[in-house]
Amino acid sequence: MIRSSDATSFKAFDTTYAKDKSNAYFDGHPIPAADATTFAVLDRGGFAKDRNHVYQLDRPISDDPAHFELLDGGLSKDSTAVYWTDGGVLSDDPAHFAIVSNNDHYLFTKDSRTVHVNGKPIADADPTTFHVLQGAYAQDGRRFFYFTDPVIVAGAASFRALDGPYAGDARRVYWIGKVIDGADPATFRVLNAAFECSADAARAYYRQSVIVGADPRTFPPGRAVTNCTETSVSFAD
Repeated sequence: MIRSSDATSFKAFDTTYAKDKSNAYFDGHPIPAADATTFAVLDRGGFAKDRNHVYQLDRPISDDPAHFELLDGGLSKDSTAVYWTDGGVLSDDPAHFAIVSNNDHYLFTKDSRTVHVNGKPIADADPTTFHVLQGAYAQDGRRFFYFTDPVIVAGAASFRALDGPYAGDARRVYWIGKVIDGADPATFRVLNAAFECSADAARAYYRQSVIVGADPRTFPPGRAVTNCTETSVSFAD
């Protein structure tokens, strides 16, 4: 029980929100100007509303509770804005807002003007033609992207996303959108995407660097790669 609250009308919604006949509370402290009569929690932890506002934690983020919606990816919106997970405005164009993809820890969204990934704008990406290839790789009608950065590809028609941060086309191989110098796209394979280890017929790579002394022709067949550094490759027993 909150010391200053009214015991006879006190109601705890969860471990953070409560109210009595006069006040709404967050973490035991009154929420300034909240309307206790209409105060209620929403179906997402840390969100509540009254007749005038929607609150994230104890902060009002929207003055349009009648049109407020919870979206996928921790997002939300009302009639005037789309809100990022921290309550900041992600888009002022909710009528045209859409979630493009929410996979592999990458949340791609767009409105009529801007494409975002994980809340960051992708400069000059075209929302009309934008689509996700795989992971952080995406493209529009003109360019390819890794996360927010453009990828300068050698062969657009043959470009494809591979496992994790890797991609390739007929002439080059890419790690996080950057060229792996000398890598052979015809024989390139990802050994362990989590440890950023790969190889072609002649060399093994950690990220963009050649692993000195590692010869893929001597790798034990049928044994998974379990770790990778600039100097070594490890295999499962």
